Amino acid sequence: MNKTSIKRELNSAWYELGHQRYKTCAVCGKGPVSIHHIVPKSHQLTAYDPDNQLPLCTPHHQTDKILSAHGNPAVFRSWMKEWLPDKYEYLIENEHRTAHSLPLSWYQEKLEYLKEQLKCQTT
Repeated sequence: MNKTSIKRELNSAWYELGHQRYKTCAVCGKGPVSIHHIVPKSHQLTAYDPDNQLPLCTPHHQTDKILSAHGNPAVFRSWMKEWLPDKYEYLIENEHRTAHSLPLSWYQEKLEYLKEQLKCQTT
């Protein structure tokens, strides 16, 4: 298995785990939700970390003009600082961590971890 196929499987497992763990929006309590990456997905070190998940309804994820993770990120960041301090702290601790090239084994380990977490969620 190459990195591209493992990343595809990791991505799928990460979202599946998020949908198993969360049913309601962290902002308004409504569902259904999409799973938002607190630290952008482009940051490979945290892209597949379950702690990097935040459940949001569509408006709070993308379309709300006032409070939306993608529509108004600065305001959303301030909201997280006040209302979800643990998630905000995760963002601050990880947003500048970078990795230029991770070995295939790193992705394989992450995939095994997510598969284990998925098993735990279903039992």
